[in-house]
Amino acid sequence: MNVLYFGSDALSLRALSILNGSIHNGRIGKLKVVTPPDRAAGRGQSKFTACPLKVGARQLGLEVVDAPQVAPRPEESAWKDVIEVGRSGKFDIAVVFSFGRWIWWEFEVLLN
Repeated sequence: MNVLYFGSDALSLRALSILNGSIHNGRIGKLKVVTPPDRAAGRGQSKFTACPLKVGARQLGLEVVDAPQVAPRPEESAWKDVIEVGRSGKFDIAVVFSFGRWIWWEFEVLLN
């Protein structure tokens, strides 16, 4: 089974770690992660920080894709990268865990 995982915080990272363990025992074939884009932080908002899930997913060696800043409809180009990842990966299921954003379109666009 191929999984497209949407999340952002430390709690969603714990769930992702469990799913990642399923790769090693053969239950999951492919696991890709979608997170919100990095946020401006610090004085003057000049530095950008990644969410805990993005940092953890990269440490696990997983591919990470940024969701767009604003959640438009799928026909708008902002979701283009996420939709391309979904379509190219032939995912069986999308898991949304503490993503913190509205997803205005149906996952049918991403799944077989």
